[in-house]
Amino acid sequence: MATKVVLGNLGDLYDYVAFVLNQEELGEVVNAKNINVLLYAATQQFYRTEYEKVIKGLQIEGTPIGTKVFYDSPLAFFVKQADLTSGTFTIPTDLFATIGGTAVVNGLHQPLEFLNEESFNRRRYNVMGQSLKRHPIFKELGANYVVVPSSITEIVVDYLAEQNIPVFDYCQDNSGNSDDIYYMPVGYEIRNDSGTLNLYANSTDATPVQTDVVHFPTPPSYPYVSQSVELQYKGVDKTRIADMIVSMAAERSRELNLTQIEEQRSEA
Repeated sequence: MATKVVLGNLGDLYDYVAFVLNQEELGEVVNAKNINVLLYAATQQFYRTEYEKVIKGLQIEGTPIGTKVFYDSPLAFFVKQADLTSGTFTIPTDLFATIGGTAVVNGLHQPLEFLNEESFNRRRYNVMGQSLKRHPIFKELGANYVVVPSSITEIVVDYLAEQNIPVFDYCQDNSGNSDDIYYMPVGYEIRNDSGTLNLYANSTDATPVQTDVVHFPTPPSYPYVSQSVELQYKGVDKTRIADMIVSMAAERSRELNLTQIEEQRSEA
């Protein structure tokens, strides 16, 4: 069985995608100019697919949602906690989905059940139900959480954060002899060395990793620091995202080819 490729940074991902598409002779469907669009689409789809997979599994098993199921998934990097206090509990700005939480009462933590609007109201006004003092509940309302009982002034919320938006920043060979693309990992910078733009691995290096480069769009000033944002996934999951990009590009290439064939037929 062939060993699955495990990718490192976005430069590896770009090279992998370009290589696979070249092997399939699909032409230059993906290039440095459009890779960020495809990266965004693929990572958004990957994140939501993995989330729905976890939720569907819980529904089938009848298991309550919890952080453990996400720690066992590709979304482990996005599990966070927020310590919230005061009468209004502000929802984290990077929230994707609330998982659960605990209420802090007299220094002790007790389970705090997260409910949707319907379940929250049913529990809140059910006089025959469990004691809300012993089994507190909370829900999302606008930009805040609503907690019952209202005497609770401190909670710890477990939630799934939104993923970052990946950015592939790069420069090109400016010698006129090549159109090589040089990926600029986080921390890389371009300096203006007496009229020649050179690429360095960091702000302290004295020796450039590439000489005579050009960046588009033209930076307003130098040194220009890379704007790259790496994927927040394990290497094997980065490969799955890369394969999604290949599939998207291949599908787009087939659509273009079919369009061209139809146009040729209509002109015949």
